[in-house]
Amino acid sequence: ARKYGVHAGMWLQEARRKCPALVTAPYDFEAYSSAAVRAHSCVLDMTPHVRAVSIDECYADVTHLVHAASSSDEEGAKIVAERLRSAILEATGGCPASIGSAESCLLARVATRLAKPDGHRHLSPEDARSELARQPVNSLPGVGPKTSKKLESIGVETCDDLLRTSVTRVREALGGTKLIDDLYASARGIDPKQETWERKPRKSVGAQCSYGFRCDDAQQFGDLAAKLTRQAVDRAEKLNVFPKVVKLGLKVWVTK
Repeated sequence: ARKYGVHAGMWLQEARRKCPALVTAPYDFEAYSSAAVRAHSCVLDMTPHVRAVSIDECYADVTHLVHAASSSDEEGAKIVAERLRSAILEATGGCPASIGSAESCLLARVATRLAKPDGHRHLSPEDARSELARQPVNSLPGVGPKTSKKLESIGVETCDDLLRTSVTRVREALGGTKLIDDLYASARGIDPKQETWERKPRKSVGAQCSYGFRCDDAQQFGDLAAKLTRQAVDRAEKLNVFPKVVKLGLKVWVTK
């Protein structure tokens, strides 16, 4: 599995508070989208078994390429990863890619964290689980800020902490959520949702902007909403998808 990306941090408000003279780049959806398409295309050129997670992140099954490149999984993964990193760098005009490789998407995600910035890391099953034990618990799928805070309240900060804590105590802290079984499985390095690469028919199409842009007035919001709607419609037409419902979501930042 592979995961690559260039990530934008959601720290603008705090940065502006500490540095009033901070200048931010204007929103440019077309440029981001174009770079993402070129990067994803590089992965698709290698294998049809690709699952996009976001504009700058995806997983791919390249097992056959690794085995063809070398009798050693580690060496084969390195060869394939460097080939892909070079292709993305050239196709995007200089965009670096961090790549992690392992036996599952979950462990590849751990490997990618270790590969940043701009590198590759391969983890064997044994090494992956050892590294996973030291990872913060919020690195597990499904653990957001609220869940992470609840777990910290009972002394669970890493995956190893979670495995050393009783299920009963975690269940009490999280309120009996169905997420618990998946959390323990993930902390052990077992992907609770084993990836299947079957392409399912697309039922929805969307477009979103969640970083790099803030609306100062109603006019800006109207322009952005129209732009995103047009983008979603264009995508739907290209994919031959005709949704019956159109949804528009707006996130409002409240200053405390």
